[in-house]
Amino acid sequence: MATLTPQHPTRFDATHVVTSDVESLSQRAFDGCIALPHRMPKPRVQGLTFVLDKGMSELYMQDYLEDVAPYIDLVKLGWGTSRLFRTERLRTKIEILRNYDIRVSPGGTLMELAVVQNCVPGFLREVAALGFTCVEVSDGTIEMSHTDKLHLIRAARQAGLDVVSEVGKKSPVEDRNLQMDARIDSVRIISRN
Repeated sequence: MATLTPQHPTRFDATHVVTSDVESLSQRAFDGCIALPHRMPKPRVQGLTFVLDKGMSELYMQDYLEDVAPYIDLVKLGWGTSRLFRTERLRTKIEILRNYDIRVSPGGTLMELAVVQNCVPGFLREVAALGFTCVEVSDGTIEMSHTDKLHLIRAARQAGLDVVSEVGKKSPVEDRNLQMDARIDSVRIISRN
């Protein structure tokens, strides 16, 4: 006969868990045995969940969000995939996300292309017109000074957009060569501005 091991206290013990704001939506898998930690209500400023969308359709997105939307704070349409969508389908996808109180960004690659193609003001206007709520300012595929990055962040904020900034390079070789001190300096400079 099998024996059960004694229960070990964890930070998720029932005596310490505050129920999540999503419990009222419906019964969820494992509700009877696995507790979830308390989360601040949306819009959250800490404990954010950031999801990378690799190009799912608006129908798939809607289905996916039926269950997981309460847990997601921001979705990034990665690697420039939003450039591939027809305008109305992209607007629909963005609207779906916004209806679930999820911020949405076209990702940093498109901003980098706008920098290289010298069309940042037009890019930011289109981002806002499409309904995006956020942009990512990164230099994962291009070289950019801290000053230029800060200028882009300010321009995006002036366009009414939230900003997420990423530190690091897409190329594993380049990223490995980026020293930790340089990463920390980048984060500090961006956070102060």
